[in-house]
Amino acid sequence: MWQNGSRFAIPISRPTDRDVSEEFGRADKPNVTGSPAWGQIGRVRNAIGTRRPVQASSGTLPPHIKKIVKTSLNLTEERLVTIDLPSNRPGTLYAMHEIVGSRADARNLKFVISPNGEYVQTLLFFDDSKEAASMAAYITSLLPEDKQLLGIVRHYHGGMSKPYLQAIFDSFADPTGMCKILCATSGASTGLDVAGIPLVIQYGIPRDISSLLQRGGRAGRSTTAIALYIMMYEPWVLQIDISGVSSDIASDPDRPILEPLQKNSSKQERTSWEMYHIFQQKISASESAPIGQP
Repeated sequence: MWQNGSRFAIPISRPTDRDVSEEFGRADKPNVTGSPAWGQIGRVRNAIGTRRPVQASSGTLPPHIKKIVKTSLNLTEERLVTIDLPSNRPGTLYAMHEIVGSRADARNLKFVISPNGEYVQTLLFFDDSKEAASMAAYITSLLPEDKQLLGIVRHYHGGMSKPYLQAIFDSFADPTGMCKILCATSGASTGLDVAGIPLVIQYGIPRDISSLLQRGGRAGRSTTAIALYIMMYEPWVLQIDISGVSSDIASDPDRPILEPLQKNSSKQERTSWEMYHIFQQKISASESAPIGQP
């Protein structure tokens, strides 16, 4: 058995017809907390030999990450079969909305609870646990007083105990559960496999394309459900000039616009060129479109 860290192990001492590994969208982030072994996945391929069939799956596999996977696993084009399925679902709507003022102003999320106290099942993603907790408290305060202590709004992050996280997840995933609005950190996006969520909100621009797709993929998750994915971005997203960024964008569009990064580098500096490009391009196109056209 080959193992590195606690989350990835493949038995190689017994014969198998095929080796399967999921979540290969993490292959470009070998040092991410919780998935340290992905950076050495090539060692597994070398150990089992290149003649054994290998299947790599991921819900988010942009071209530059796919290239890393192929290189890491020594996959040659003549022996490679690729099955691509679209991440877009017919019932999922996408919207971009600029955060007013500071992202610390919780009133930006006042719309989650209607004036008469109504709400739908909602999943919100935040950059850190403190923000998730404070926004959960604010959203709770918008509920009628007789509902504020029922656990309808919860926050969810990796620093909590496993039994607590499991209990909150079960409540949120159960149609009859009490938790209906979940404020989670970015690290929870890959584990929240819940079907039929009608509203997903990304609060603040994600730092890379995989995160954008991963979190948006929580919305709906069926061919029939109607869902809305709202991407809320900071005002500075449209002010950053990316025209002079000198990097090999084609090979790694997730590269931060400023390198090398420092320990105290800002979010503006850590955000990738691709994220700025997507948001600036989409907002510019929507502002220039004639009235009545998308």
